[in-house]
This record gives sequence, structure tokens and C-alpha cells, in this order.
Amino acid sequence: MEYHFERRHLDASEILQSGKSWGWGRISTIKRDGCYIETMHPFPVGTEAKLRLTIAGILVDICANVVSIDPVFGMGMSFVRTEQWDKL
Repeated sequence: MEYHFERRHLDASEILQSGKSWGWGRISTIKRDGCYIETMHPFPVGTEAKLRLTIAGILVDICANVVSIDPVFGMGMSFVRTEQWDKL
């Protein structure tokens, strides 16, 4: 069975690395398995970070790995599935 999820746009996301706030980025595309963050300072591919998103008024912390970058526009992130994933 194949599922299709609507793409959504969010205004901003806090990006954390090693438990410390690294900065903010605009989420230009978000899907169930990942998102694209517009930022002028993307992490290198393979970097793990935590994203703090507010979706429909609910604060959600999601671990993600950088899977692609564009030094001028931002980075593609793949969400890391955790036990809390099914609660989203």
C-alpha cells in the first residue's frame, strides 16, 4: 500500500546540534520522511541534528540527518524514526 502525504510549509524551525541551539531556518517543504530547511549556513551531509518544529500549535522535537546541501539555499533533512514517531 502506498501513502501520499500533502506537502506543508512552515515559517521557521529551531536547529539544535549537540543539545545547543545552532540557529533558525525556514522550512520550505516538509513531508512525513523529511524536510528542506532554507538556511545560509547548512551542515555538511551526514550531520545529525535535532529540529524543533511547531506544527499546528504543537512543539515537536525531531532528530534528522542532513542528506543534501546547497551552500546558498539550505539543506535536505531525513527524519530519524524513533519510538515517539508513531505519536505524531
